[in-house]
Amino acid sequence: LNYNIDVLTRERNALTNEFKMEIGKRTAEMNAKMKEIENEKDLLSKKVAYQNKINEQYKLVNQLFIDKDALVFRKGNDVIISMQGFGFDVGESDIKPEYFGLLTKIQEAISTFPDSKVIVAGYTDSFGSDASNLKLSQERSDAVTTYLRANMPALNNRNISSIGYGENNPIANNETIEGRSKNRRIDIIIKNDDDLLSLK
Repeated sequence: LNYNIDVLTRERNALTNEFKMEIGKRTAEMNAKMKEIENEKDLLSKKVAYQNKINEQYKLVNQLFIDKDALVFRKGNDVIISMQGFGFDVGESDIKPEYFGLLTKIQEAISTFPDSKVIVAGYTDSFGSDASNLKLSQERSDAVTTYLRANMPALNNRNISSIGYGENNPIANNETIEGRSKNRRIDIIIKNDDDLLSLK
């Protein structure tokens, strides 16, 4: 009889321990899952806040310009300012004083996104060779970049760069004087973080 009681006691204790272990395992799994859900909710909240911030900044930048000066649009989180009212003489890369006011607005737009990188993209019309147009477009983007650096001490090589695209990506007909004038342009690209996972 005592033997049977001992056996039953050991079996009961074994079952109790197994039950406790299973409960502990399931509790740990449930806690881990709840933590994962909380992290996902936190990340989603940050993503929404980030998008709201970008939206507000975009609105502020858009309000700086009238259409004849610049068109502002978004590509993902990036903001692109196509300076319709800014141009260069044929074959030239010098910035005319008449455009200083527009460039002041560009500085204000860039300042609206203090943590972003900026790309100054230069373009030409289709007259001339591909090589000369590529060189000229780089000179034009470099000229604007140099101007912005000179007037915005916070900008440096780490957060602003320039690139020339030559006659690529025309926005108007190169067969007309007006079209060629529009194609000799500068776009300002404000690069915002697309990797929202970095908000963790």
